[in-house]
Amino acid sequence: MIFETTVTNFLILGINFATSILAARLLGPDGRGALALVLLYPQAVANIGLLGIDRSVSILGGKKELSNPVLAIASISLALTVPAIIIIYSLVTLQIDDPELVKLSLVYSLYTPALYWFLLTISWFNGLGHFREYNLSRFAFYGSYLALLITLWVTKDSLLQGFVYANLVSVYVAMFVSGLFIFKRVRRPLFISCSTLIQDCISIFKKALVFLLPSILVVLATRLDQIILTNYLAVEYLGLFVVYLAFGRLIGPLANAINVNIFHFSISEGKYNISRIMRISIFVYFASLIIMYGMAPFAIGLLYGSEYTTHIASARILLVSSFFFFASQVFNEYLKGRSQGVQDTISQLLYIVILVVGGYVLIPLYSIAGLALSMAFGDFIKFVYLLLLFSKKTGFPTHTLVFLRKDDLVWVSFMIKLKLSNMKANAHV
Repeated sequence: MIFETTVTNFLILGINFATSILAARLLGPDGRGALALVLLYPQAVANIGLLGIDRSVSILGGKKELSNPVLAIASISLALTVPAIIIIYSLVTLQIDDPELVKLSLVYSLYTPALYWFLLTISWFNGLGHFREYNLSRFAFYGSYLALLITLWVTKDSLLQGFVYANLVSVYVAMFVSGLFIFKRVRRPLFISCSTLIQDCISIFKKALVFLLPSILVVLATRLDQIILTNYLAVEYLGLFVVYLAFGRLIGPLANAINVNIFHFSISEGKYNISRIMRISIFVYFASLIIMYGMAPFAIGLLYGSEYTTHIASARILLVSSFFFFASQVFNEYLKGRSQGVQDTISQLLYIVILVVGGYVLIPLYSIAGLALSMAFGDFIKFVYLLLLFSKKTGFPTHTLVFLRKDDLVWVSFMIKLKLSNMKANAHV
């Protein structure tokens, strides 16, 4: 499962890599900042509006406790859309001054119902372990987005608007593909009694309660940095920041593959060597980001353009932040799979407080670097807290969760050889 998901996520990694380069080079720092501002409030509100329901659908789907997941997902998607769009409209008209950017942001908000259907459907796939459908649905979004951006690159017409519309259309493509897969998987009558549907929805909302506040805080924490930055610095600095952060989070698809499977392992309660998985995951993050740290000045200039090399120190600080960000997730995902959400709430609150206070103090003094320092320290505190908590709840000593062992490398080598052997055998069948 991890291998197939990792392959898909590396494909997504390549697509993200390409799209981030296209956006940076075609738009420049000012245009890239404008794009980030257009997408900021619709994406923040829509994701906060999920209310932890994606986790709930994943757990209930994995336990096969939904009478008709298609109708339940469709009903909840529609119910969440209306209040989300109203809130998006209010925030966009209040927070963005440029009329053209306001218009684009409101048009983009129409992606909300498609996003909800897509995210809830792939959550259902994840819970059941249908990783083929999970991976292909996600690839549909990223693949269509890249295809549209390449078209935009060739035509070079209305670039900012084109990026917004390409993202919007890609979400609807992903909704369509995930819809085809779930209709194929669900072998039940499309229509059920109203009371049964209501019971499904109530079960989903009840299960989501444990994830409600943590899910809101996670989204807030990932968007708050940009919101803070726009209140202190010009849109050009937002463009620089999102490029540096994108560079630091390039290994995100790999982390997603690891997190998805750790969450599934936790739900299934199978006999897995969790401590080994934690150690290897953290080592992979560390090695990857160390390489990126050393290559940052050259890589950013080569990939995104020389106009993005003005604050390399900030980019490197964000790489340190990214390591602790990804490393903390492996502990959190396992605990979430056991329906434990308190630690997520506490860790995100710690991060948000540090980010807000640090940003208030450091951004006026050090510009983007001040925000990067606040993020790095916040992610470090979050990592330490989750590591200690995981150790306490599972009984694993902290050093057995962090430091790689020689036998881990032997195991990885054996698993790679076994997988290659199986692929070779299947090729001859």
